[in-house]
Amino acid sequence: MRSISLLYVLLLLSSATLASSIGPAPELSAPYCNGSISQFVPAVVGTGGGLVNVTLQLVPSTDGNGNVYAGVYPTLGVDTQDSIDQAVTYAFAASDKELSCNALISFSSRDGDTGYIDGPSAGAAFTVMTYALLNNQTLRNDTIITGTIEDGGDIGAVGGLYEKADTAAKGGAKYFIAPAEGFYEMLILKNVEKMDNITVLQASSVKDVIGFMLDNISIDQTKELPENRTAPDIPSYDSSSIESFIPVASGMVTLENETLATINGTGNDSNAVRDFYTSETARQAKILEMGYLFTSANEAFLNYIDLSTIKAILANDSNVSSKRGELGACLDSISRPVMTDENFQWVIGADLRQAWAYDKMGRDQNESGMLEDDRYAAINDMSYGIAWCDVAKSLLAAAPQGGAPIDESAWKSFAAQEIDDAKSLPLQKPDSLARLDIAQNSYNNGRYGAAVYDAIYAMNNEENPPTDEEEAKAQVEELLGENMTSLWGQIYMSHAAFLFEDNDSASAWPVARFAKELDDANKQMIEITANSTAAQATAAAPISPPGQEYLLLAEGFAALSIFLLVVAVILLIRTKRRADGNERTGRDYRAKQKKG
Repeated sequence: MRSISLLYVLLLLSSATLASSIGPAPELSAPYCNGSISQFVPAVVGTGGGLVNVTLQLVPSTDGNGNVYAGVYPTLGVDTQDSIDQAVTYAFAASDKELSCNALISFSSRDGDTGYIDGPSAGAAFTVMTYALLNNQTLRNDTIITGTIEDGGDIGAVGGLYEKADTAAKGGAKYFIAPAEGFYEMLILKNVEKMDNITVLQASSVKDVIGFMLDNISIDQTKELPENRTAPDIPSYDSSSIESFIPVASGMVTLENETLATINGTGNDSNAVRDFYTSETARQAKILEMGYLFTSANEAFLNYIDLSTIKAILANDSNVSSKRGELGACLDSISRPVMTDENFQWVIGADLRQAWAYDKMGRDQNESGMLEDDRYAAINDMSYGIAWCDVAKSLLAAAPQGGAPIDESAWKSFAAQEIDDAKSLPLQKPDSLARLDIAQNSYNNGRYGAAVYDAIYAMNNEENPPTDEEEAKAQVEELLGENMTSLWGQIYMSHAAFLFEDNDSASAWPVARFAKELDDANKQMIEITANSTAAQATAAAPISPPGQEYLLLAEGFAALSIFLLVVAVILLIRTKRRADGNERTGRDYRAKQKKG
C-alpha cells in the first residue's frame, strides 16, 4: 500500500475536453443541505502521479448541528482533516448560512491502492466546492485550484507547484490557480505557461477564486513579488556554548552571497531576484549576529538552493548531468577523519548530510526522457545535494582536533533498536519514510551515529503539536528551559527559540522535541562508548594461567628469604669486624699503659 500526499483538488466539472481523461462530470443538487460533487484529485503516489476520486456530499443534520465527516479509508493526515473542516466552515460563513448540514467526504483511488492522504493544499478547492453546492451554482470546467484556506479566507502557500501545474496542463486544464509564491516557483510557473499552454493565475483570496469559478470574474493579475523580510524584533540568543558553529553558519551565508553575485541579466526578473535576495542576506547576517546560528544558516541554505535553480532558469541551462557531476565531485572530496570523543558529534552531522546528498544523487532520473521543466526540478534536487555536501565539509572543518579515538561499532545495537522502533510505528509522512530509508542505509554502511539521528527524526516527524495553541506554547517553554548538553541538542534548540520568540509555537514545538530527543540519544551514546572502552580495557589486561598466583607467591617468599639471608650475613660480618676492632683497641691501650 503506497503513501499518497494530497496535492490539490482538480475541479474540472462537466468538461467535454477533460472528462474523458479526468472523470465524469459532478452531480449538482440545488436544495440547501442536499447535493454532491465527485471528482478526481491528482496526487503524488510514490514518485509518480495518481488520481484520487473525491466526493463531497451535503446532507441534513438530524440535530441541526453541522459536522464534517471523512471516510475511515484511506487514512487522512491531520493537515487534510483540518483543511477540510476549515474549508467547509468558511464556505458556510461566506454563503451566509449556518452550518446545519453534515458534510460527508470520501476518497477512493482509481487504482485501488490509496493508503494515506495528507496535506492541506486542497483547502481552497474544498471551499469552492462547498460554496457551489450551498448556492446551487455551477463551477467552470477548465480550471485547477491549489492552495490552503486560512483565517479570513486567504489562500496560503503550498509546496510542489511545478508538479501540480504540470499535471494540470497534462490533464488539459486551461487555467491553474495558485497562491503567490517565491521567485523560484514564479519562474518555474512561467516556464509551464510558456511550454504547456496553460495560464497561471495567482490569487490571494478565496473570494477571488469563487468569483472566477462561479461567475467568470477575472482575477487581478498584477504579479505581486515576494515581500522583503527583515530580522524580527526579538531578544538575542546566548550562543556562547555553540560558538564553534559560527563558521558553519557564516559560511552558508557567504555561499548564498557568492551565488547571488552570479545572477546575470538586466531584465525585470533578474533585477527583482537581486533586490529580494540582497535583502535576504542582510536579514540572515542580522539573525546570525543575534545568536540564532542555525536559523541564519538554514535560511541561507534554502535561499542558496532557490538561487541555484533560478540561475539555471534565467540562463536557460537545464543540464542535469553537469549538476549531478558537480554534486559527485563534492562528495568525492570529503575526507572523513578518525572519530574521537571530541569530534564525534561533528562527524555524525557531516555523515547525515552526506547521506542526504547521496540520496538526492541516487534518485532515478532519466534525463533523456525529461521535459524541460522536469530538468529544472532535477537541478533543484541536485542543488539540495550540493548544499548538504558543502555543509558536511564545513562541519568537518569546524570539528575540534584531537581526542581519544572511539569505536563507532559500539552504537550498532543502539542504532538497530532505534530503527526497529521507527519501523514499528505506522509512519505515514513521506519525509519520515524517506529518512527512515536513509537511516537504514547509514546503518548498513556502518555509520551508526547517523542512523540513530535519522531514525529519531523519522519518529519525531510523525508527532503533531497540541491543537491548543497555549498548550503548545507551554510545552515549548518547558523544553526551552531544559539544559541541552550535546552540540545538536543546543543547535536545534536555538532554532526552536527563534521560532518561539517569533510567535510560531506550532513550528517551534517539533524542533524543540527533536532537540531534546537528540540530546537524550547523545547521552546514551556517550554512556555506551564509556562502557565499551572500560570493557575493552578489562579484556586487554593480562590474565594469569591457573596456579600462576601460587607460583608468584612462592617466588616472592624465595626472594624475601634470600634478601633476609644476605642481610644476616652482612650483619654478622660487621659484628665480627667490630669485635676484632675492639680487641685490637684494648691491646693497644694496655700496651701503652705498660710502656708508660
